[in-house]
Amino acid sequence: MKPPATIPFAWSPLLCVAIGLAHIFPLASVLAESVPGWVRWAVVPLCLVSAMQSGFVAMRLRNARLCPHSEGAKLILPDAVLEGRMLPSSVDMGALIVLHWQADAGGKVRRYALLRDAFTAEDWRTLKVWLRWSIMMSSA
Repeated sequence: MKPPATIPFAWSPLLCVAIGLAHIFPLASVLAESVPGWVRWAVVPLCLVSAMQSGFVAMRLRNARLCPHSEGAKLILPDAVLEGRMLPSSVDMGALIVLHWQADAGGKVRRYALLRDAFTAEDWRTLKVWLRWSIMMSSA
């Protein structure tokens, strides 16, 4: 199978909403009257830091491109180029793909949540097919 030339990523409004909701609900629950003050002081900064870090990752993927080739792929981010491969632990859940990416240089595994609204229909299908193909080839 010949891999596609490039798969561009776009801004994902649904991902931003999901990140916001995932941080607003715990933040609201810890601000209830029945929660001790020291718990609020501990959890509120952690929630805010987590939201900022998640938003940073989402912004970083906004103009990224994935350039697959036969031995792996190149993930081109706005501020870096990562040569690596998708791991077999990557998951396709229909409208969500959790991409487990391991860079060749650092060996650190990164996880990226990719929602369908960040791609055109053809790019989404191409990504799903390439994900299945690369997982099948890595497990063979």
